[in-house]
Amino acid sequence: MTAACLYGISNFFFLLQIWLEQKALEKFGFIFALSGLGSQLLSILIEWITLKHFPILNIHEALGAFSASIICFYLAIQWKWQLRGFGFFSTALAFLATLISYAYPNAAASQTHSPELSGILLMIHVAIILASFGLFALAFSASVSYLIQDYLLHQKRSIHLSKKLPPLHLLDSITNRLVNIGFVLLTIGIALGSIWANRWWGSWWSWNPKEKLALFTWIIYAIYIHVRTLAGAKGKKPAILIIAGFLLVILTFLGSNFFPGSIHP
Repeated sequence: MTAACLYGISNFFFLLQIWLEQKALEKFGFIFALSGLGSQLLSILIEWITLKHFPILNIHEALGAFSASIICFYLAIQWKWQLRGFGFFSTALAFLATLISYAYPNAAASQTHSPELSGILLMIHVAIILASFGLFALAFSASVSYLIQDYLLHQKRSIHLSKKLPPLHLLDSITNRLVNIGFVLLTIGIALGSIWANRWWGSWWSWNPKEKLALFTWIIYAIYIHVRTLAGAKGKKPAILIIAGFLLVILTFLGSNFFPGSIHP
């Protein structure tokens, strides 16, 4: 719960910074985000030692790792580009992901895992998938920022507010980079998952709900890459594709296990 509190405080400072335009408030937001990440990484390390496996095998554990990846990538982006207002959206996602993780019991703490859930291949597969989801989360943040900024720039009375967000060309460029890297990781993660599934279940692809949703997610981001990179489209349509893709990411994360016929952990 410590990490969630720190991310929430960080988010509050970033909101104040947007509203009051005080540079010191952004520094406080950055410090609390970094502190939250440190707390979360320490928690993951303790669970790793206690449970004797890397803690990413259930929704509770995966959401913790997911929120940590969001903040890691956000800090890297902020260090390189110093984006105005971007910390608010990024820490909001990390805060929500961490908070939701506490709604799911950490069943791994009281269960002995079967061999197929303990292999290094599965750990790498899940870690790469979560890293891609973290990049897609930040691409979602950048796309939401893009749509808000685009709206503000078309409202003459909102020009002052638009100066509190990054410029459109920078948001578009960063989104494109995030999606391209995330797409490569997602592709590798799905391929490794197929190898693992064939090893333990005797099938490369079983069309269970999580696999279907992962495939649909991959297709959405493939369409974005085609539209944005190959067709040269920019603006609202690519941003909307990113938002749709991230909604599929959330559905894959939280909803797939509730569909009938799911054997995916």
